[in-house]
Amino acid sequence: MLSRALTIWQQALQQAGTWTAIVWTAAFSLLLFLVLALIGAGGIFALIAHPAFMSNPNVLSYNMARFAGSFLIIDLILLAAGPFLTAAIYGLYGQAVRGERVSWETFWIMGRRLYGRGWGFILYIILYFLALMIFAGILVMLLHRIGVIVVLLSLILSMPWVLRMAGGLFVDQLPWSQSFAASFRSAHYGSLLLGIILTGIVYIFVIGLVFFIIHSLGFVGSILMFLIDLVLSVAGPVWLLSLYVADQS
Repeated sequence: MLSRALTIWQQALQQAGTWTAIVWTAAFSLLLFLVLALIGAGGIFALIAHPAFMSNPNVLSYNMARFAGSFLIIDLILLAAGPFLTAAIYGLYGQAVRGERVSWETFWIMGRRLYGRGWGFILYIILYFLALMIFAGILVMLLHRIGVIVVLLSLILSMPWVLRMAGGLFVDQLPWSQSFAASFRSAHYGSLLLGIILTGIVYIFVIGLVFFIIHSLGFVGSILMFLIDLVLSVAGPVWLLSLYVADQS
């Protein structure tokens, strides 16, 4: 499975469109920041710039309402943007690991097409960590240090479920219920878990080695570390989805 995943990963990264995720994520984040900054600045300006706000309680109340409203709008925009960004990035990677051609437009196409699945994955992650926190609280309370070890092992053992959920939503583009049910199937669970564990070991080793080498280079090292982080931000998720596709075949 690992050799199959490696082939899928290499083919996906060879597509220039796969790397557009970095550019579009930066552009999307910058645009979002500018919009939120303008809305927030408008709310603050409405609160402090009116000449009568110090002496007229009615005007002050109105401006306070506008100030609160501007930050409510900011919260709603952030709430709506998260699923879009999730769907756009993982939808793009999903197309790449399937062997589909990806281009500059794929990011936005996937963001629109898989927007609901972006919400579904975020909901799944929230429920996953909520269940894990409840489980961890009970075990730590009953078993203390042994409970901590059991929780960590449970976190590692559940990683294939999370990966299969992401793969089902963004690679196979299944409905939420089908992705959720498929994430618990036992077939190839061990090989997928082994692939995830080996990935974690290699990642920690590479990051530690790179940090050790770059740390001595000062400012240049910081720039190199930033560039390596950008590369890993694409190569890492694409590799995990490649494991998912290899697990399916």
